[in-house]
Amino acid sequence: MKEEFEFGVLLPSTEEDVDQINPLKMEVGIEDCLHIEFQYNKGKYYLKDCVTGRVNFALVKINLKYM
Repeated sequence: MKEEFEFGVLLPSTEEDVDQINPLKMEVGIEDCLHIEFQYNKGKYYLKDCVTGRVNFALVKINLKYM
């Protein structure tokens, strides 16, 4: 070893982020024709996470061909 130097190590906390725990809910739609509610299990996702949740059709007055 030719040279010595000090270094530090940062250990992330094990506490989960509040956004990670709270579910996320979103509503979209067309007035008086279509209302869809999306519910996700977490409020924050990472790039390699799998997005899971539910889709609820609150109001459907039009024909859906595919989704």
